[in-house]
Amino acid sequence: LIGAMDRPGWAADDHFVDTAGRLAHRDELNAAVEQWTSRHSPRAVMERCQAHGVPAGAMSTTLDQLSDPHLAERGFCVEIDQQDQGRITLEGPAFSGGDMVAADIRQAPRLGEHTREIARDVLGLDDARIDELIGAGVLEVAPPPT
Repeated sequence: LIGAMDRPGWAADDHFVDTAGRLAHRDELNAAVEQWTSRHSPRAVMERCQAHGVPAGAMSTTLDQLSDPHLAERGFCVEIDQQDQGRITLEGPAFSGGDMVAADIRQAPRLGEHTREIARDVLGLDDARIDELIGAGVLEVAPPPT
């Protein structure tokens, strides 16, 4: 971190040469790190630390992830056509492996889209009873897609 922060004097400073010294002077150390990181973007801090052998990763929001070149290269963001909304971008799988089955990312169902199937196949209701419950407002079905 010393190299990344352009603080070569810290390497010879008795306050920071070992863990005990760093702990004893942690307020000073934390203030210096905070001052340095506040002048740079999270990505710049990460890249600079990594360039000096310091394991580091930037915290990112979903919006950050959409423009992250590494995630784009890995195929993390997935575009789908979402009914009634058009083309949208979603987070893909967080990890992948050679023997893993590809993630099945698809449209979210509309409210009530599977009501009849669930009422029939899971609850065991017949079509007449399903229609009766829909008519009474107990069950909801999705309107036809637009």
